[in-house]
Amino acid sequence: MAEPPEGIIIRYDGLDAANHAIEIDALGDSLKGLGRIIGVAATFAVTNKLVLHSDARPLRVVVGPPEPNCVTLEAALAWVDQSDFIAGTASALTASLVTYIVSIFAARKEEMKHLRALAEQALRQAGHRDDAIIERLLDTVDKMAESLKPSVRKAVKPVGTTARTMTVRGASM
Repeated sequence: MAEPPEGIIIRYDGLDAANHAIEIDALGDSLKGLGRIIGVAATFAVTNKLVLHSDARPLRVVVGPPEPNCVTLEAALAWVDQSDFIAGTASALTASLVTYIVSIFAARKEEMKHLRALAEQALRQAGHRDDAIIERLLDTVDKMAESLKPSVRKAVKPVGTTARTMTVRGASM
């Protein structure tokens, strides 16, 4: 069996999460929100199209060995079944897009600029060379982020109640 593509690391720190615990309803909502964000971003990464309807997109969540003072999960894109190159490129672009979308709502301007640059770099690695096309795709990502606001609110539900912070990043970032 082939290794699944690298996933997206979801880390909750502080409060209950510091003791390797997290309130289950908040975690459930967070995973539902993140699942929608990751699914839409992954669809965009593979097709370059904004598809907001929610079809079945198998997404596997793996809990690894405990790390100090947090709860950490990895979401693997099980449905990206193309060649290793395309799957790896789609995973990298998806991770960049997800972190960018979540950071928009954290209102950290410098981080957003950095993550937008990473998303642009990931688009270039995915084979896009024309600056006008890349700019159009990034504008589409901004529209995607706006439409995913309710999912981001769900995703961050544990923050402030059962975790102090939530971090989302690509497994290799």
